[in-house]
Amino acid sequence: MTAFIVPDDDSGRIITFDVIENELHENIAEVTEHPVEVGANVSDHVRPLPDQLSLTAYTSNQPIRVNPFTQRGELISFALETPTWTVPVEATPGSLYRAGLSGLSSLFDDPTNVKILAFSEEFNAIWETYEILREFQTNGVLLQILTGIRTYEDMVLTRVTAPRNAGDSGVAFGLEVRALRIVESGQVTAAPVPADDVPGGKPLENKGGQGAQAPVPGEDEARGGSIAFEILSGQGLI
Repeated sequence: MTAFIVPDDDSGRIITFDVIENELHENIAEVTEHPVEVGANVSDHVRPLPDQLSLTAYTSNQPIRVNPFTQRGELISFALETPTWTVPVEATPGSLYRAGLSGLSSLFDDPTNVKILAFSEEFNAIWETYEILREFQTNGVLLQILTGIRTYEDMVLTRVTAPRNAGDSGVAFGLEVRALRIVESGQVTAAPVPADDVPGGKPLENKGGQGAQAPVPGEDEARGGSIAFEILSGQGLI
């Protein structure tokens, strides 16, 4: 199985693995625990949860194919010369035995052309992959994940595991991703309020410093005589 991870960071990167060992696609809905009245809209009591995907993705430092995205690796043709083997003597009579030896001899007569995967420089694919996955998780990078079953959009990496044992030539990374619900918020632009507008339609007058005034009977003493309160209340802010 194969899966590709495409980060939404304008880097143009496409993350691949040697092989996907297993996939777990989860679509879960949360159902209310309260009784539902007969005749009610049942869909109002079922809430789908964000999609979840789990992957076991194996990566090693001995890839078996050229990575088409990183262009790492090159296939080189190699002619494998084999010595010609002839039957020295006829060991036993019998056409079946002679036919078998003849076919085996002809198999070794022709050189075999093979292709080998070669690399121009050393690399550590395990370390590179782990660092990239940690980057996606730490920075909360939105991911597009393509699998053989479906394509996921707006996914975030919630868990990365990298189990290793002595003698292992690769790592089977455990990945858990979850869909992130994205909504657009609306904004309403309020009409501008002139700076000199005050309650009563009269501009403020600079009367200099004045002492505190006694509140009007029945008025809140904590707010009485406060010009700031009158301005804010007139604009509906308090």
